[in-house]
Amino acid sequence: MIAMQSRLICHAIGLAPATEASVRDVFIRWGFQFARHEHVEAFANSADITHAGCVLARMEEPTALLNMLESAGSPLTTLVVLDHADTRRCVNAMRHGAADILELPADMVLLPTAIEGACALSLQRQQRLSETTAAQRRLAQLTDGECEVLQLMLHGKVNKNIASRLGIALRTVEARRKRVFTKMGTRSLAEIAAVLQTSGLLAATSLVSLN
Repeated sequence: MIAMQSRLICHAIGLAPATEASVRDVFIRWGFQFARHEHVEAFANSADITHAGCVLARMEEPTALLNMLESAGSPLTTLVVLDHADTRRCVNAMRHGAADILELPADMVLLPTAIEGACALSLQRQQRLSETTAAQRRLAQLTDGECEVLQLMLHGKVNKNIASRLGIALRTVEARRKRVFTKMGTRSLAEIAAVLQTSGLLAATSLVSLN
């Protein structure tokens, strides 16, 4: 069972009344918050999509919902409910980021496992987003000159090479390097690389662009 259920919210969109009642009972019994929405537009207008949880949505074409959540950087994961699942629709939904596909009420017995998996994934997404935001905030503290030094450090350049490459004094490189570690809250280049890798920023082609 997922810890800290009270922090999780499960949204139901467009479910049939009987199905929604059964789903709501599962959510409430597990200690999740529950919110119902008539349709995607109502969900988009009223839901808080910044918190971890899942969306159980009944719709023929869930692409718009999935794209909206992705574009907004929401940690919410989506369980798509189809009246009659077929290969094309299932593949399309999964391709656009659905955590799982369900036929309700036929798959009601599978719902608890699907919810647990979707919420666990949502918590992972929320942690990743938090780490990315923290890393971006640290990078934003760096000056352009410090970002240039950091870029070259990450490419394996030593202080002497960096000084030559940037046309600055070795002492200036050493000072900037020290400030980079201080502002990033790290003690080594390996720690900086770990922070950027965990947050998904290590592959950025230009750290200056994040400043």
